[in-house]
Amino acid sequence: MKINEPKVQRAEEKSLIKDLENDEVIDGIYKGENLKGISINDLTFDGCIFKGIDFKDVKLESIEMIDCIFEDCDLSNKKFDFKLLQRVKFINCRILGLSFIASMLKDVSIIDCKANYMNLTEATLKNVLIENTDLSESTMMDTKIS
Repeated sequence: MKINEPKVQRAEEKSLIKDLENDEVIDGIYKGENLKGISINDLTFDGCIFKGIDFKDVKLESIEMIDCIFEDCDLSNKKFDFKLLQRVKFINCRILGLSFIASMLKDVSIIDCKANYMNLTEATLKNVLIENTDLSESTMMDTKIS
């Protein structure tokens, strides 16, 4: 199976907090910033690399991701319901209880992750690679896989 990789070009290290203030999270490398208590709403992450970021105390709502890489991040119990994730890669992440209810995952890779309790109910998975990842207790009811 051929997974289309995220298209991340010429990314420079940036401050996620500053970019969020400008409503623009595009083409950047974001590393381990303290994001406690912030709220991210109605935003698209496009062409981003996130390394070592703990999102557990971050409120995420209406977030879409295109051409993103999450490496060594914690996205446990976040909801990406009714959203599009296209060319996204999760590497060595904690995504326990992550919810993708009725979402479209296209060209998504989940590699070496802890993904117990993930919810993929009514999601559509096209070209999704799940490798060396624990999906125990996860839910996939009415999930469309191709």
